[in-house]
Amino acid sequence: MFVPRVNLPEHMPIVEGRWFLIDDRQQVMVLDGQVPVGTEAPVGVESQHLLGLDDGTPIWAARAKPGFNDPDDAEWVNLRALFGRIPEHEWAMAGRAAQVLLWARDHQFCGRCGTQNEPHSIDRAMECPSCKLQSYPRISPAV
Repeated sequence: MFVPRVNLPEHMPIVEGRWFLIDDRQQVMVLDGQVPVGTEAPVGVESQHLLGLDDGTPIWAARAKPGFNDPDDAEWVNLRALFGRIPEHEWAMAGRAAQVLLWARDHQFCGRCGTQNEPHSIDRAMECPSCKLQSYPRISPAV
């Protein structure tokens, strides 16, 4: 069962998680036909966000750095084309990962005063340290 979270529990040891790696073209990395698993991303990342825990397994969304050397068995697949190639609940998480990464990229600065935002400590939000405006992502279901 998937439980949304923004931070890992303090007592949780470092464990392998699933990595939804998205590039600038909104394509998802699959390794040997599956979502990568590991204690860290298999490529360099610009930003990463914990989406939550799926039966105790961390689920990460990460923006892949452009020009990074991909593993030999890596394939970048458009999110729509990924449907049916991975389990449906993983495909839904890949969509959520893409939306969270776009939101984080587009909300780096406060829309009210222009100050650089900071991640909120307990909510999935960006918060302006100056005027305290909070920006939350829009998570849209597929239609």
